[in-house]
Amino acid sequence: MSRPPLILGTAQLGDAYGIANQRGALGDADVAAMLDAAVEAGIRAFDTAPAYGASEARLGQWLRRRGAVDGLRIGSKLPTVAAVPAVDLAVAVRDAVEASRSRLGVDTLDPFLLHDAGDLRVHGAALLDALCAQREHGAIGRIGASVYDVETAVAAAEFAGVAVLQHPVSLLDRRMIADPRRQLLRIAGVEVHARSVFLQGLLLLDPEHLPAPAAPARPALRELQAVLASFGVGAADVALAFVCGAGVDAVVFGAETPEQVWSAVDAVMRPLPGGLQRRLAALAPPRLEVIDPRRWVVDR
Repeated sequence: MSRPPLILGTAQLGDAYGIANQRGALGDADVAAMLDAAVEAGIRAFDTAPAYGASEARLGQWLRRRGAVDGLRIGSKLPTVAAVPAVDLAVAVRDAVEASRSRLGVDTLDPFLLHDAGDLRVHGAALLDALCAQREHGAIGRIGASVYDVETAVAAAEFAGVAVLQHPVSLLDRRMIADPRRQLLRIAGVEVHARSVFLQGLLLLDPEHLPAPAAPARPALRELQAVLASFGVGAADVALAFVCGAGVDAVVFGAETPEQVWSAVDAVMRPLPGGLQRRLAALAPPRLEVIDPRRWVVDR
C-alpha cells in the first residue's frame, strides 16, 4: 500500500525539544548520525525554522559536509511579520528568506511556510505577493502555512498562492480528520502535511508520571492507552501508521537517533489492527489543553 512520504523535522537540532526529551540538546556527532541515517533510509525532505534555535545553522553545516544529495528538499518558515509595517513587508520577507538560505546554504527553500498563519489576517494578499516575488526569483518553492486548527487552514487556503498547509494530526488529535471542512483543502488543491505525530513525545509517556504542564492530558492518555492495549499495541507501534492513513500528502516526524529514524520508516508500513480506527473515532475529543502544546506552558 502506498504511503505518504516522511519529512524529518529538525526542531531537536536547535534545543532539547519535546516534553518527553530525556537526552538534552544533541551533540554534533549525534546530529550527523541521525541526518545521515535519514538519507540512507530514503528520506529526502527536511523541515526546519529560525524559531528552532540553531536548527537551520546545524542542518546547514551537515549539508555542507555531506555534499549534494539527489532530490533533497529543505523547507523552512517565515518568522512572524505581524508587527512589520506594510511599507516594509516585502523587504522583511526578502531578508528573512535570504537569512534562512544563508544559514542552510541552499538555493531554494521548499516549501516555505508562514510559521504564524495569523500573519495572513494582518497583511492579507500583500504577504502572499511578497512571498510570490521570492518564488519568482527562485529563492523559495511552494508557499504555505503552519496551522493549528481547521478554521485557520481553510482561511489560509483561500489565499491564492498557498500550496501547502502543515497541521497537527495524532492518535489524540483527530480534529482535522473528523472535520468535513477539511475537504475544502482538497478542492483548493492544497497539499496537506501532518505534524505533531507524537505530540512532542506525550503519546509515549506514562500517564501516571507526566510533566506538570501536561497533567491535563492524563485522563485522555489513559483512555487512549487502554484502547491501544486492548489491540495489543502501543502508541510507538501505530502512531505513524495512523497518521499516514489519515489522507495526508506527507508526514513530518521528529527523531533524535538513527534507530528512531529507521523505526519510523518501518512503522509507516505497519497496517493498523482491524477495528482500531473505529475505536479511536469513538473516543471523546480531548480538550485543547491536551492537544495544543502552546497551552502546556500555562501555569495551573
